[in-house]
Parts: sequence; C-alpha cells; structure tokens
Amino acid sequence: MRLVDKNNMVMDIKLRMWDGTQYSPDFSSDFFDAGSLPFIDGLNAHFVEDVDYCRDQAMDWKNAEGDYREWDNDISQEELERRSVDAEIYSIEAVAKEVPVYYGSVVDAFDNKEMRAFQLSYDLDAMCRRAIEDAVTENYSDDYRFDSSAAVRDVVNTYGEERVGVILAANIQRLDYDGRISPQNKEWAKDVEIPKSDNTNRYDSRVCLNRVHAGLIDLFTTNFRRGTYKEKQENKRHDKPRESERDER
Repeated sequence: MRLVDKNNMVMDIKLRMWDGTQYSPDFSSDFFDAGSLPFIDGLNAHFVEDVDYCRDQAMDWKNAEGDYREWDNDISQEELERRSVDAEIYSIEAVAKEVPVYYGSVVDAFDNKEMRAFQLSYDLDAMCRRAIEDAVTENYSDDYRFDSSAAVRDVVNTYGEERVGVILAANIQRLDYDGRISPQNKEWAKDVEIPKSDNTNRYDSRVCLNRVHAGLIDLFTTNFRRGTYKEKQENKRHDKPRESERDER
C-alpha cells in the first residue's frame, strides 16, 4: 500500500503475518481503512495527514505497544515475532513522474472533490519550476556556455515530460511579447494545454521562471522539444513494420 501526506512524503508499507512457511497477503489496506481515505490517481496512493504517524501505528501493532498494548496484552512472544511491517518513506520527488498534472482550477477541484490531487500537483509544479531554475544555474558556466542537454535531462528524469512541458509552455505564453523567445517555441507553446488558475486561463505565479533569463528559457525549451520529438520519432520507427514483415503479410 502507498500513502502520501500533506508534507509531500510518501510511504510504501506492507503488513503481513508469517505462518511458518510463507507470509500472508498484505493487509495494510484493511489496517488503515483505505476505503475511507482520499485516493490519488496516477500515484496509486491514499492520502493521510502524516505518514510517520501511520508507520508508528503499524510498529505499535507489530510490537503490541501504544494503542495495541491493552488489546494484545495476552499475546505470546512467538505470535509477535510472526508480525511483519515493511515500510519505506521518501519524498514525493522520487515518484514525481507518476503524478499526473491537474489541469482544473481550485474551484474545479473543490467541486469534484479532488482537492488532494490538485494540491499535490500544485506542489509538484512549484518543485519542478525550482528544479528548472536550479538546473539552468548549475549548467551555465562562467564562460557563458549553457549545457541545455544536461539541464533538460536532469529535470525531465525527475518530473517527466508532461509537467516540464506545461511549465515551459506557461512561461512562453507569458513571454509572448519577448523577442528572445523563438517564433517556433511560441507556436509550440500555444498548442500546450495549461492548467487553469482561479480567475483566468493563465497559469499562476507558482510556475513563473523568475530566476531564468528569457534567452535561456528559449534554449532550454528548444532542447526539450528536440529531445521529446526525437524520442517519439524513435518510437515510431521501432513500431513501424520492416519491409520483410510487410511482405510476409
């Protein structure tokens, strides 16, 4: 079972019993009453207030401590040793590519009871924006050379093409007047769907690349588009039947 909390920490956890030869199926969903918890699509996780608290509850069950001390007062040491808890806690950034971009506004999210999904995507947008700014800074040398390939690769590997593309397009739409952005990138940005903000269709300040020069945004975007295009073309070539295969058909 996967849990995610309001601090954007994620926990993968399994609760099982050892019967002497093998472990039982994981019953963590029943333990945490998953049916009552908000579910985050894409991430395949349930939302909780604090994953550390949930882990502590599981360990209390395993050791018959805390809330479980009285309930399991007569349990034997042998029975306790059969209980198993496997838990790993990590930052949401480790699985950021699995979280879909939320394209609705906060009003949409409230009306559709999707506030947890909205907030998680909102936070990842801000993290991705900061990651782009940091990647540009780290890959821009003192002799005014910008390794855009390395910068793009680092960010896309963590946040995925969809979120990176949305943030770049949102910034280029905002900079439509700026001559430092190429016409090709401006045309590309017009076709990218941008998540709605509260009052307009423009993306809000959480994705504004304020620390990046417009010319570097353009270079970053050009490399991003070239990389995704090449990848998609490669996939098409791999999917295309060879001449011999067509002849056999």
